Amino acid sequence: MKALSKKLNSFFIKFWEKSNDFSQFSFVEKIFFFVLVFLEKLYLLGLCVVLFFKNKITKPKRCRFKVLSVGNLSVGGTGKSVFVSFLIKKLSYLRGAVVLRGYKSRAEKTGKSFLVSDGSQMFLNSDFSGDEAFMISKQLDVPVVVGADRALSCTLLENKFDNLDYVVLDDAYQNFKLKK
Repeated sequence: MKALSKKLNSFFIKFWEKSNDFSQFSFVEKIFFFVLVFLEKLYLLGLCVVLFFKNKITKPKRCRFKVLSVGNLSVGGTGKSVFVSFLIKKLSYLRGAVVLRGYKSRAEKTGKSFLVSDGSQMFLNSDFSGDEAFMISKQLDVPVVVGADRALSCTLLENKFDNLDYVVLDDAYQNFKLKK
């Protein structure tokens, strides 16, 4: 088993190193390459089908303020929250808010949305809202809402604040319930 593992590891390393020049591929490597391309196209087709049905079945909610979404395909540690703070500070001449999921917080587990801060007063502690939401609400003088359902969180903001110009969604790349 260990010998097979070493051979596969060696194969993948050599394949990766040759990946810039297709003409250097052996017959087996070319077959492997075409299998990878086929799987990529299959994945892309599946993604397009899922997105099509998500958009047809659930119409994205439109908010009366602009919705900016910050996110990418990576998880954790890529600077999304730092970029959210940067955006809020750069757009300080407008009235903004931040919506976060509250990853692994008690608030996320309820399925509801909660106002962490209204920009001047804190309403929740870090145990309930999550560290990230608590940190952002301490750093910035804008309303911060935490909740797994971003559309519900934006509805909460619409009901509580009349004068918002925009809201920044932290880590909402995969969220389709809101028109961004």
